[in-house]
Amino acid sequence: MVGKIMGIERNLISYLLKHRKILIFGIITCLGVVIRLCLFKFRSGDYDIYLSTWYEQIRELGGIKALHFQVGDYGVPYQLIIDLFTYIPINNLYLYKALSSLFDFILAFYSALLCKQFNKKIDFNVIYGIILMIPTVILNSALWAQCDSIYCSFVCISLYYLMKNKPLPSFIFLGIAFSFKLQTIFIFPAYILFYLIKKNISCVHFLIILVSMYLMNIPGFIAGRDLLTPIKVYMNQTNEYKQYGLNFNYPNFASIFNSVGRHYFDSFSKFLVIFTILSLVVIYTIVLDKLDDTNLEAIHIIALSMITVFTMVVLLPSMHERYGYLLDLMLLFSAVIDKRYILSFFVMSMVSLIAYSKTNFGLQYPLVFISVIVLSTYVYSCYIAYDAFICRQVPSLKKE
Repeated sequence: MVGKIMGIERNLISYLLKHRKILIFGIITCLGVVIRLCLFKFRSGDYDIYLSTWYEQIRELGGIKALHFQVGDYGVPYQLIIDLFTYIPINNLYLYKALSSLFDFILAFYSALLCKQFNKKIDFNVIYGIILMIPTVILNSALWAQCDSIYCSFVCISLYYLMKNKPLPSFIFLGIAFSFKLQTIFIFPAYILFYLIKKNISCVHFLIILVSMYLMNIPGFIAGRDLLTPIKVYMNQTNEYKQYGLNFNYPNFASIFNSVGRHYFDSFSKFLVIFTILSLVVIYTIVLDKLDDTNLEAIHIIALSMITVFTMVVLLPSMHERYGYLLDLMLLFSAVIDKRYILSFFVMSMVSLIAYSKTNFGLQYPLVFISVIVLSTYVYSCYIAYDAFICRQVPSLKKE
């Protein structure tokens, strides 16, 4: 009898080990859901001041009928989702968080697929689990009820198809990302660089971004919005936070000039924008001298995308504490290629966590000091990229 039980037990263990990857995927997913549910009751200041207020305004305007009006500062696709929330008899706080948390898992799934494109040896479940474990990814959706996981998911899907040499779906998904968040602009210059290098990308593909973005806004047009709505929403966002100065809770280069006064905002803002563009031009000039369509590989796409996002986030003015979200992801992807990026990923993830904690928990920290750490990490990351992917022309990790 004991031997029979032991036989059944061994067969069960053998079965579980044989299918362990599916089992581990399920366990990680379940734990990812549970850890997020633990934070669902938390009400952030942003929720009380903005999200709940917008929800009530939309409900008073008639739910889906409210799509005719601009409520809040989000684009039409996200406002449409809030409109639909008003018909669901569940606390809207939980609906906001459930939506963003759902995209956490989509983001983790495509991040793992993305990493497999340039490193076949990487375990899918490792990347999937790490993404779901990043504190700021958890806090952004489950605690703060923000939606950065949505646009970042579509950016990752876009990069995934770009690496598979399928520019059409890549640019479609980039347009969808733009329709949800203006912060997609952080990675956009990298696509211009890839256009200059890759022979299978045409200027027509950039029109696809616009078409995709406008298709996502069709419900708003049907509701009576004018054709400039997608542009107007983002133009209003760029002017919304001038009163907070050149830095808005994210430690970066602009922090050094944050005390110049509001009357100098426009001058220093233009200075920082031009300085950022100039920095990208210098970086891209170096890249174009070293890379062409014959030697541009998946690892270069990731590294150049990361450096582009890092440059934008660290040098541009008016960066919010959430704007390092995409950067943290790109640094993790880069660490899969080159272990030296693990330090950059850790530092910048902690910087994002500190910035989150200031907004949600009132944590105080020395802004300029942390900004110097951020700038140092940026220089360090640029050096690694130049050393590994430009000077040495690292061979693709896809080759086993």
